[in-house]
Amino acid sequence: MLSTVTLTLDLSYKNPLTGAPEPRGIVKDSTDYAGLGVDLATFKAKGLGTISFNGDIIEDQNTVGSPMIDLENWESLHPGETPVFYFPIVVDANGNPAHGVYALQYSLRLLSNPLDGGVSIFAETPPNQVETDGDEWLSQFLVSGNQMTLVTGSPNLSVTVSSVSEGDNGAIIVVNEALDPEAPHDDIAFDITNVQLQASYLFSGCELTPADVSFVYDCEYGDHGTWAAANTTDLATGESVKSLSCTITYPGWTFSTPGFTPSITTTSLPYPSIETDNPLATGTYTVALSEVIEKTQQDGLIIQYTSSVKKEFQVSCSGSLCGLAPCIENLRKAHEAELRANGVSKYQVYVDNILFYYMEAQNYKICGDLDKYKEAVSLIKSSLDASGCECACCDDETYYWVSNNSGQSIIDQLIATIQYKLYDGVPGATQDETAGVLVGAIWQDFNTGIEYRCTDNTPGAAVWVMYYNPAEPYLVYEALLTQSSADSPTAIVMKNTYGSDPILSRAASGVYTVSLTGAFTSGGTAVLIANNSFNPQVTIQALWNDVDSIAVLTSDGGVSNDGLLGRTYLMIKTLV
Repeated sequence: MLSTVTLTLDLSYKNPLTGAPEPRGIVKDSTDYAGLGVDLATFKAKGLGTISFNGDIIEDQNTVGSPMIDLENWESLHPGETPVFYFPIVVDANGNPAHGVYALQYSLRLLSNPLDGGVSIFAETPPNQVETDGDEWLSQFLVSGNQMTLVTGSPNLSVTVSSVSEGDNGAIIVVNEALDPEAPHDDIAFDITNVQLQASYLFSGCELTPADVSFVYDCEYGDHGTWAAANTTDLATGESVKSLSCTITYPGWTFSTPGFTPSITTTSLPYPSIETDNPLATGTYTVALSEVIEKTQQDGLIIQYTSSVKKEFQVSCSGSLCGLAPCIENLRKAHEAELRANGVSKYQVYVDNILFYYMEAQNYKICGDLDKYKEAVSLIKSSLDASGCECACCDDETYYWVSNNSGQSIIDQLIATIQYKLYDGVPGATQDETAGVLVGAIWQDFNTGIEYRCTDNTPGAAVWVMYYNPAEPYLVYEALLTQSSADSPTAIVMKNTYGSDPILSRAASGVYTVSLTGAFTSGGTAVLIANNSFNPQVTIQALWNDVDSIAVLTSDGGVSNDGLLGRTYLMIKTLV
């Protein structure tokens, strides 16, 4: 056979004008005739056929005047498209595709006319062999019994094909009639219609596979994060995706971004096809996928249907440095306001911890230790949560474009203005208000690691005192304490270098102890606790008790009371 023909049932087709479901069948002739050397226009090719359902003919397109597919004129009418024939399939009383047997017979009609440049003869070899000049495809088209006429150069001779094969110069045709060596011919004329496909197909329904799509993102990738959408449809055995259209829409707030196109439509997934720096915004992305799925039955029938899905995906970078930017900004503002008003800030301990953990996180990220990087980010988040400045760093209510470039990122700009910086040497009198320094600012000599705190920013007369000297090593315990009813406090430990976990207990209402035998040396232990209550009547204190314990005291209106510790920050440091 010369032609490649298939029958497809498109179960999901809808009328493009009305939108009404109109399931249809598709006969497709996907033969590469040009590649075979068949000029469809020259040979006035027609695809003829009949289709029946349960024995009843439902389509009869079996004449040259009314073909199933007009191959001769197809390219001029439908340039670049595969030749097809559409027909409505049989539906049941409910409008669903009816179950039953489809039968298809498809034939190819070709006409060779020497006047139009038909088949030429290369040689006649008596007694009964004719070799064509090219047109090897005839070896796949002609069958025994086909009638032809040898013409031009001698009296016409009608012959019947006995067999056909491919030769060195073209097709070798053996005919039943004897050839006259004295009367050779130049051309072959014929008008032949040969069956290319005759098949039956059973349609007994089809379980439609639901479409599915995934969306993943990475806040830490590259300079601007990245995201990707993929087709995660769980195709059944024998199914494949014939085509798809997927629209990915950025969060609504990005629509107002100048010069930005907030919607992407692609005909292939995954998108993007390679890992790349794909600008990421926080908020809700929408991914709408519509795909045409095909399944080929064992009998060759192709079932085709459309499956669609639309899903929303929430992007939050709250667990990353970038995602903590809104919260750090709130803390920075609160810290600055305290410094301006009082010269000291109740947020100083949180600022110190955040700056330290931030530098740790950056170092871990540079080294590629993502697990420790995430741990450092978690510690930053815990410090922010404990600061009590209502920064809501995990809510992502403030949407933004992700920026991870260390030279330009939002978080680095915040760090630069949080009154902490690296400095070459010891800051002096001229590192003052005119240099943007606030009272309470911390500068670190990057040569020694010693930190200095500004206690007076008077222009030309700034005063800096030592704040921290790493040459004096110490053990540290940092935790967030919570207590309720008559229970002992519980702790979320942020850092502990003492080697053992202190024991937390309740001695009386509003009186608690943090105990670790022999750990808290006299004269070498410092204790700091943050009062994160917004009730001015609440007092929270931490005191050195003895070498074995630290006392934590809580009261409300001067009366010792329980239930006042809620993620309250406690720090204990002991010189080694």
